[in-house]
Amino acid sequence: MIVKIKSKFRNLKFNNNFILPSIVLTLAMTLIYNPLNNIAVNSFDRSLGNGLLNGVDITKRINNIGFFNFILIPIIFLIIYSLISSLFDKINEENKKYVTCINNVSAISLGSIIFSYINKFSQKDYFGVGIKFITCFILICLVILLISHKKKTIEFDLFKWSLFAAIPITLFIIVICNKLEVNISMKIFMISYGLILSSILRILTIKFNSLNFIALKKSYTLIISIPIIVSVCLELVNILNQHSIFINSKAEMTIIIYILIGVLSCIYYLRIIRNSNDDVKEYCFEKYYYPLIIVTIVLIATQMPLQNIINTDFFEQSNHGTAISEFFNYGKLPIIETFDAHMLQNELGRILYGILNNDYYGAMFNEYSLLPVFYLLYYFLFEKFFNKDISLLLLIFFPIASDNAFQLFPLSPLVILSLLFAYKHKTYKACILFWCSIILSCLLKLDMGFALAFSSIIVWGIVWLFERENILIKRLFLSFMSVVLGGILVYIGICLMKNISPILRIMEFLKLCQSNINWGYSSIGDSQTIAFTICYFVIPIINMVLVLYLIYKNILKSHDYLNDKIIIVLVFGIISVLNFSRGIVRHSLVENTTIHVVSTTSLFISMIIFMYAKRQKVLSFIVSEVVFMILLGMLTSPNNIFPKPIIDGALSKFLAFESYKTVADRKVDRVIISDDMKQVYIPLKEVLDATLNKDETYIDFTNQTFLYALVGREKPVYINQSPGLLSGEYTQQRFLEQVKVMKHRIPFVLMPIENMNLSRTLDGIENSYRYYLISEYISNNYRPLFKIKNFAIWCSKDQYDEKYKLIYDLIKANENNYLTGELTKDNIDKFVGINEELSLKNDELIIKSTGTDPILEGLEKIINCKEISKQFPLINISIEYESNKEGLFELFYTTDKEEQFTQDKSISAEKSMSGIFEATINCMENTKIRLDIPEGSTVKIKSIRFKGIEKQNNYDFKNQIQFVDYKYLQLEHHISNLGDIPYIWANHDKIRIEDKEEQLTIDNAYSKIDFSKLNKQQGNYLYINGSSSGDGTMTVHLGNESENGFVEVSQFKFSLKAGEDQKYLIRVSSDFMWYSNQINSIKITSDNNTTVNKVSILKGDTLK
Repeated sequence: MIVKIKSKFRNLKFNNNFILPSIVLTLAMTLIYNPLNNIAVNSFDRSLGNGLLNGVDITKRINNIGFFNFILIPIIFLIIYSLISSLFDKINEENKKYVTCINNVSAISLGSIIFSYINKFSQKDYFGVGIKFITCFILICLVILLISHKKKTIEFDLFKWSLFAAIPITLFIIVICNKLEVNISMKIFMISYGLILSSILRILTIKFNSLNFIALKKSYTLIISIPIIVSVCLELVNILNQHSIFINSKAEMTIIIYILIGVLSCIYYLRIIRNSNDDVKEYCFEKYYYPLIIVTIVLIATQMPLQNIINTDFFEQSNHGTAISEFFNYGKLPIIETFDAHMLQNELGRILYGILNNDYYGAMFNEYSLLPVFYLLYYFLFEKFFNKDISLLLLIFFPIASDNAFQLFPLSPLVILSLLFAYKHKTYKACILFWCSIILSCLLKLDMGFALAFSSIIVWGIVWLFERENILIKRLFLSFMSVVLGGILVYIGICLMKNISPILRIMEFLKLCQSNINWGYSSIGDSQTIAFTICYFVIPIINMVLVLYLIYKNILKSHDYLNDKIIIVLVFGIISVLNFSRGIVRHSLVENTTIHVVSTTSLFISMIIFMYAKRQKVLSFIVSEVVFMILLGMLTSPNNIFPKPIIDGALSKFLAFESYKTVADRKVDRVIISDDMKQVYIPLKEVLDATLNKDETYIDFTNQTFLYALVGREKPVYINQSPGLLSGEYTQQRFLEQVKVMKHRIPFVLMPIENMNLSRTLDGIENSYRYYLISEYISNNYRPLFKIKNFAIWCSKDQYDEKYKLIYDLIKANENNYLTGELTKDNIDKFVGINEELSLKNDELIIKSTGTDPILEGLEKIINCKEISKQFPLINISIEYESNKEGLFELFYTTDKEEQFTQDKSISAEKSMSGIFEATINCMENTKIRLDIPEGSTVKIKSIRFKGIEKQNNYDFKNQIQFVDYKYLQLEHHISNLGDIPYIWANHDKIRIEDKEEQLTIDNAYSKIDFSKLNKQQGNYLYINGSSSGDGTMTVHLGNESENGFVEVSQFKFSLKAGEDQKYLIRVSSDFMWYSNQINSIKITSDNNTTVNKVSILKGDTLK
């Protein structure tokens, strides 16, 4: 036996052609085996160790891992490689095309399989449908190659066409199977695909001489496009639903589309034959099929469901969500009238969705993906750099969308292709198209557009240095001036139509964009880490060296013609250099991300490797990409390196058949807001609807600006994240100018209570201090009125009395509407307590839990549901309680006579040890009500109040609104940690301290002061001159001195610098307590006994 094996190995010829597919198949097959399974202890020799504590057999684990790495994988590889090599002893010229195809597929799919291996032990879905498809695809290619090799009957071009021809037919068969309720798995899908492919090849080989293959390829283009038409029609059905036109037979519709277009394809085929002659030109089907296949796969992967449940952040969603709301509801144009920091990137798809679905509310959340466009653009770019086949395989089988270049610069192919077109044709028209592509990139995403613009201009400069064609530069300049002038005229025209100052708006826009100081961190990461050096120094230097090397080797030294590949690589390389600064502002290693600092590096270097690799170019490119993705992932997120190819998402979504599910013949809300979001915005909306006129709105000072859209109020300012996007004094001044224009329609200001995302601070600086001009304006013109759960509402001083009376009347009216259930002995006897004891004491119901799941039934006995249901569809129940423990309160109800209590009809809430449990339920004649209290608790029911209501969320003004004064926040929310800001402001401000108007001088570090004559309209500084022997911390305490002592209401902490007569300047008026008339004393302390030489209050100022 051993001799035979040795003989086989001696006779085995080493065939390079099949190493790659053997490796890929080996890795794919061994993905199934987990060496960490079956390591439980099943024998014991009394040797004790840590493994035994958790039942782990250390020896088994060692053996399993060793077997997997050193025995299983090598043996399977040798078997597969030996089998394939023995089957294909000699490869002719025709079959070499098969081998090349198989090797390309294997090389490109190797990346996805490596990522699956990396996530083998950390991700449940590591062996995704995409990997299964790739494996089966390679096997199918090998089988067809074997048939062709043995029988020499299948030409490669025929096989290649059949690969794509089988796709729409397979999808068609799978849809029919789903309609027939046949359970479809990935295995069945691939078997179906293989059988259909084989059938097509069989038919073609038999009937080839009688078929007009060119006509077939042409006419079949219609069939290739069917999945795209189906995808569009599936969404069209959802759109029609929004217009109350209902089509539930989605599978039947799909089948009809296939049949109709199939018939049209046959007619087209016959027509081509009838009109053709012997000199028919060859039809390059790849030119048309490949883009259609890519769009098909991406459309399936991004197919929008009929309905989405939304749970989003009120700050992040505001950029585009508020822009969409303002566009549809108030006709405000994006960019010109609303500032989205991400420009149109997240708006175009939403605008299209809103128009087609007539769903302006849903458009704030839903969008039609632009991915099909981006994938198509990258296909055409890669076609220029690689070839059609590699480009297709790369986009489908490799997770190229996870490359930073694809994520950050989705329109880069458009600009590069237009650059190549202009370079080739050198006409005014081509140059104008180039500049238009730059403008489109800027409008879609400003940082992308600027990076592409400057990198392209540098490339044009290199072109000029190389070719010295002055006429080209002249045309570029003149076309640039034409496009810019046209853009300026359009911009000015729109501004004048909208009654906006073009100059002020563009200045505001530019200031908002120049926000590095506003958003940058003091640190760019931990300098002790490897990632710090690699990302900030090694990679940028390598990029710069490679760019210079490309210029030197291909232009200065060789004087070769600048081909497309060199220009493409140069653009990506220059982008990686120019975009570097973005990675050291905010989205840096501080946030554990490398996407901006590295940007296009991986694609740039991988392309260079592809260009200069002497063999296995595709494999070299893929290995480079994979290494970069793994390296960058390990540097930042070592537990989350799992990019997937687009084919994985497409097949997963298609085989789930979510898009084919039927719904009732009714209009469906395509967006459902999560309960967490409703708990925030619905109370606010109820209050504002009851207290504001329809055309009135508010100022948002919480950074939860998306609430404007959710509560249906117009945003009075330009920025979409208020005040978070403001940067510097100028943008604050513009903000206030916009507010003043609408002041008569802005009675309220929304102020933070709960610490929601960025609602109080941004990067350690209090929003009130960062945006001091706005906080001072609010303090001067508004005062606290009331608070609800998450927010405080300040009211304009001009309308304070009016709004106070309105809310007071609402509270009284709300209070009078409630009826109270009588907690008497007769009523208590009607209740049924399960696993609990009931008693009555001082007209209060005592419920004591005596077992699991304590239940109180019969609450409807004291709530007259029968009478209420005659007038109202809903009933609001308010239960005031005290409990000896926190826990879950649940109220169950029924609506039908014989109905049992179910979880579907229940209201639950985690409650504290005292408070009010509220529930609004459907009220019917036979409604029954049950209350479940926390297990093991004793609950005292103090009152049960109820009222009939017309609609859900009728606001309980009495219990939810509380009038407040300036003291509604604790001291902890009036503490500002300013670090070096007071020192920098005093010593480096453009306006010197000597030029600021002094209003009041304070004698010592603890003084009681008369503030009555202080001018606070323009804000105030507290100036401190101190001498310190060393660095330290100083604290300014603002408060009220009375007979009862000093009560602190506001506090500012900052860093001290060693030295004599050091100056510090604090904008004390930024805290609204400065305007509360509750400050009459200032106390200054330090941790190093700093001598305070002078303290004075200065009048506020602003930069001109």
